[in-house]
Amino acid sequence: MGDHAENLSELAEHKLNGKLQFSETAIKELKHMYETSKYAIDGAISALENSDIEAAKKVIEVENKIDEMNKQLRTEHIARLNRHECSPESGTIFLELVSNLERIGDHSNNIAETVLSFE
Repeated sequence: MGDHAENLSELAEHKLNGKLQFSETAIKELKHMYETSKYAIDGAISALENSDIEAAKKVIEVENKIDEMNKQLRTEHIARLNRHECSPESGTIFLELVSNLERIGDHSNNIAETVLSFE
């Protein structure tokens, strides 16, 4: 997860340094995906620390939502790019951010599955 967090930081820095803009919709989508991914991480840590089976099951449910969100955000963002609402460079950054958040969700899921395997 650390590598993905570092990637997120570098992508944010690239966006700021390049003075790239995201649409309001893209910002809302990223914020929602970030919050959902953070919820999955927090749940996975709690499940592991407390051997909490129910928390682990919830993480798996949330990660499935993250996977769906990943597909939906990619589709919607490509449509925005086709409508010229976003620049190709900011679009690339957006898609990389989404990809890294999705991978963080995957790692949270792996932790949750490990907790469930102790059952």
